[in-house]
Amino acid sequence: MKRIHSGFLCIVIAACAIILAASFSTPASLRLKTCSPQKISKCTLSESNDYDDWDMEDEMDEDPTEGMTGEELRMKAMRILLENSWDGKAMGTVPTTPEKAAVAAAESVALAMGRSHNVMMIDLSLPSYDILEGPKFYDQKAVYNFCTSLTNQLVERKLITRSLILVRNDQERRSIECAIEKTVTGESSYDMARSQESDDVVDFRQQLLNSWDSGAPLEKTEIKMSTSDPNSNHRLWSMVGKEEISTGSDMFDEVIAAVDKHARLDTRQQEDAIIIVSPYDTADVIAVRRILARYGQTRTIIFLNSRMETLPVEMSNSVMVYGVMPLVARASATRNSANDNDVEPGLKAVVMKRFPEEWSLFIDAFGDGFVRAKDRLGYHPGTSNAFPPGEWIARNVQYHVEGLQ
Repeated sequence: MKRIHSGFLCIVIAACAIILAASFSTPASLRLKTCSPQKISKCTLSESNDYDDWDMEDEMDEDPTEGMTGEELRMKAMRILLENSWDGKAMGTVPTTPEKAAVAAAESVALAMGRSHNVMMIDLSLPSYDILEGPKFYDQKAVYNFCTSLTNQLVERKLITRSLILVRNDQERRSIECAIEKTVTGESSYDMARSQESDDVVDFRQQLLNSWDSGAPLEKTEIKMSTSDPNSNHRLWSMVGKEEISTGSDMFDEVIAAVDKHARLDTRQQEDAIIIVSPYDTADVIAVRRILARYGQTRTIIFLNSRMETLPVEMSNSVMVYGVMPLVARASATRNSANDNDVEPGLKAVVMKRFPEEWSLFIDAFGDGFVRAKDRLGYHPGTSNAFPPGEWIARNVQYHVEGLQ
């Protein structure tokens, strides 16, 4: 049996201390907490504007790391470390892309629906899917691709017919649609609107010139774009539509009215499932409660990365069907080294939930693959809809490492 040396044990102990100090309800805390001489951080799934999350499959002639910042290079290196350790038999499909993450989650959703669960939660605790990470890491397009891929998987399994994907507000919806349009056409509707304004000025000037020559005015060609496909198996909208919601005493009534108007399944289009993306503030909670009051007993409702501090009572019967949180311990000295892009391999761990199993902790101490750590504490971690507490993770990491000595 391999023997772990004392220096590596120090890394793990330092990492454990950090996990204990970190708040798992706020994903960014794990990445920001530091403890000399070591640091533990989430293995992030960085923005996928030019390449997919955990992008290990691209075969491009040019260097895919060109133009990446030092932090992005470090995160990419840590993603490689995690993927190389992944055990597909024990851990399922490795979520290297939004599409593969959806495959992994759909397996658990299908099992839960087979046991009559209809309100389910999925938590991809990875910065590109976490709205609280901010625009630097959060990738709305990747989140949308996950939702559409999850819909495809459930439709193929004949579990649903068509989904309604609800984001928090109209600003988020328009942002996603602009990203989609820019991918397809190379130009977003915002860019096209500005271009159209310029064309209007040119047309007006041309008409003036033509009038001096008694010629017929030029006809302007109108560009019409559709942001929704009637033949699609999903529809993207927001919980409150385009309504403006105040932050004062009228918020409750305004949210209720907006949800009643906009967050409705279109039965004519055979919509029978709702995917709610990243609710977290007070207005979101009100909207969620209203939606659940209407559909919570009769329709399939899936929450992706809910960040509500307290789940409403209407979600008391909800169940976390798929959750994943990767962790990597690395030396903080690396950050200040001559080659700032190097990542020193350290202990790797993944906290995972795959329905109907309980929460599991997978650890790779030597770089030879993840193994399921035994629960030495003798109690079930977390709840059916929350990640295990940091103390449970830290102690089981420590017990696992001590057992390797």
